[in-house]
Amino acid sequence: MGLLGARLSPQQQIILEESGAINIVIATDNDEAGNKAANHIITTCSGLFNIKRIEYPGKDPGSLSIEQTKQIFLPILERI
Repeated sequence: MGLLGARLSPQQQIILEESGAINIVIATDNDEAGNKAANHIITTCSGLFNIKRIEYPGKDPGSLSIEQTKQIFLPILERI
């Protein structure tokens, strides 16, 4: 699920809770807004889900090459 903003909305949190999800993978931008969003998700959801924040080079995960994306994301996704 994409944030579509700088915070996880209460409605998005309800959707996650009702979906049966166990894990949340966070890949927000590497900037102040992205860090605030990630911290908000961790604070509000850590008691409900296993949370993993993906760290990557650069500012935006969309700027990664396909190969970089595979190298960074796949090992994490395969473990959860």
